[in-house]
Amino acid sequence: MNDLCIKSVSFSDRTPNVEFTDGRCIDLPLEFFAKLNIATPPERAQWRIIEKGLGVHWELLDEDVSLENLLLAYSRSKRGAYA
Repeated sequence: MNDLCIKSVSFSDRTPNVEFTDGRCIDLPLEFFAKLNIATPPERAQWRIIEKGLGVHWELLDEDVSLENLLLAYSRSKRGAYA
């Protein structure tokens, strides 16, 4: 995981899509991220990469999500363990 970094984040409908610098992409259940879940689309769209690709920050929401938490959420979603 040392070389894996976040490249971008987008939202299709209510699903966060994360692209990594190695070209892989994951889709996540928005329900796993409380602040993002209640945010408006314009609020979700205003993000920036932090910690050299190891996290994402939403200034308007005062929310940070780490690469590790994104991967954990993805793992949980594949097991069907929705919050």
